[in-house]
Amino acid sequence: AENQILKTSVWYREVWNDEFLSWNSSMFDEIREISLPLSAIWAPDIIINEFVDVERSPDLPYVYVNSSGTIENYKPIQVVSACSLETYAFPFDVQNCSLTFKSILHTVEDVDLAFLRSPEDIKHDKKAFLNDSEWELLSVSSTYSILQSSAGGFAQIQFNGTSSPSAWPSWFSA
Repeated sequence: AENQILKTSVWYREVWNDEFLSWNSSMFDEIREISLPLSAIWAPDIIINEFVDVERSPDLPYVYVNSSGTIENYKPIQVVSACSLETYAFPFDVQNCSLTFKSILHTVEDVDLAFLRSPEDIKHDKKAFLNDSEWELLSVSSTYSILQSSAGGFAQIQFNGTSSPSAWPSWFSA
């Protein structure tokens, strides 16, 4: 298998709780949600393991905080990663790509990860994945695991996508 570069646009959503950013909304004119600069608060250090290059992504410097201390951070990310390309089965080549999200500093006791949607929903809903390339998405699987190290256990979520060419040359027919 050889490697191929893949550019992926990801709409990433982080949600976490911070007890120090909660308030009683009845004492503050029923204000239930505010936006704050991300730089002014603590945020989890989630990275994507497979990054091979930094692509320009729009910077969204604000997060939403509700009165119970739940923080929502939405961020678009351009991921440039390497995917394995299996060309031994021409013309049925297959491309396998993974995106692994994890904290690099905080063990699972401090920062745990969870799916917004169930792995089964992700697997069967290809509409959530827009395709504008020459590859057709065949399947997406997702797994949660805890990576053990000498520093402790680190939560990670991995998405694995399998694609095949979406169009065959006109000279190829069965």
